[in-house]
Amino acid sequence: MDQREQLSSIVFSDTIAVPHPAMPMSRVPKIAIGIIPNGVRWSDEHPNIQLVFLLSPSYRSNKGLTETTQAIVKFTENTEEQGRLVASRNFSEFRHNFLLMMKGGKYI
Repeated sequence: MDQREQLSSIVFSDTIAVPHPAMPMSRVPKIAIGIIPNGVRWSDEHPNIQLVFLLSPSYRSNKGLTETTQAIVKFTENTEEQGRLVASRNFSEFRHNFLLMMKGGKYI
């Protein structure tokens, strides 16, 4: 991931970081999500990251990963949606709302 960060920033906004390796590392794509309501100091320039989307692309097929990445990029422009997701009571609610956001639906 350090190599990837040297190519370009993995911080997408003041509150969102999307770390991922420079080269695919697994057979299937994987995503881990960190929700940090009080924020974490990512760097001096980004002291309040609240959402971390850790992506691990596949060297075989990345079905669904492109759509997810596009949704994250779109999501970085909407602080209201970011706030709703950070305020999720649990991961099930976060997942539900994130998938609705991807499809243009309404939140619970």
